[in-house]
Amino acid sequence: MGDIRISQSLIKELLEYQDGKSCGLQLEEKFIKNNFHKFIASDSMSVGTWFEYELTGALPKGNSTPNPKTTTTGKLTSVYEKMIPHIDNFKTAMYFYGLELVSAGEKIKYGDLEGTLDIRAKATKDIVTDSGNVIKAGSQIIIDIKTSGLLDNKWSDYGWEIENLSNKIKIILQPLMYKYIEMKNTGRDIPFVFMLFNTADNTDCRIINFICSDDSFETLESLLVKIRKLLAYHISIGWKARPNMRVCAKCPIKVGCRHFAVAPPFQDFYFDSANI
Repeated sequence: MGDIRISQSLIKELLEYQDGKSCGLQLEEKFIKNNFHKFIASDSMSVGTWFEYELTGALPKGNSTPNPKTTTTGKLTSVYEKMIPHIDNFKTAMYFYGLELVSAGEKIKYGDLEGTLDIRAKATKDIVTDSGNVIKAGSQIIIDIKTSGLLDNKWSDYGWEIENLSNKIKIILQPLMYKYIEMKNTGRDIPFVFMLFNTADNTDCRIINFICSDDSFETLESLLVKIRKLLAYHISIGWKARPNMRVCAKCPIKVGCRHFAVAPPFQDFYFDSANI
């Protein structure tokens, strides 16, 4: 597969493609041809990218400075305005727990795996979690910043209700991979925490310390074997387009695409009176 780097973003999109939920031509353009910069972030992603930049100063992919959206009068739109107090909430949490910034936007790699850390921090004093776990002074900590309006949502793939996180591969894959890469590179199980900031409530922010069971890395390694095989297979047979009017309309590679959807497909629905 050449020099294709396997990131948690690639894995999530490949699994979606395997489930028939995403377009293979877009996946190929992003991750195989390395043209991710062509794809415009969603509004929610843009807010998160801008917020991370305000907190850390690290530039996103493409190295362009993210700017907030404004109204016609030049004021911040409401969602950006609501995030302003969270900048102080972040600074307060870092100070309260004695967390010092070591790096921002750091690239980590191991073999064909890669990731980008929002923040690597150092604990200057012991941190005790609500269940009594202790992160010792001097420990390095990976911090990932998330902005979301789904902090109490149980059902969404991106909902953060803590009792259901173990079922959400799109959330738990990132800490698993980053902790795995660090373990391989340093031999240490470095703490990973999510800092969550509610886009709908500027007083609501949370911190989740992600703790893995002993067999978690073995589970990840099994998944990585599957991912490498899937990548090799789809590269060899070619990627399938999955035309969708809504997705195609916003696709940055739609010009000249012979699969571009100009009309919705006919969908079959089978009715059986036995199902009533």
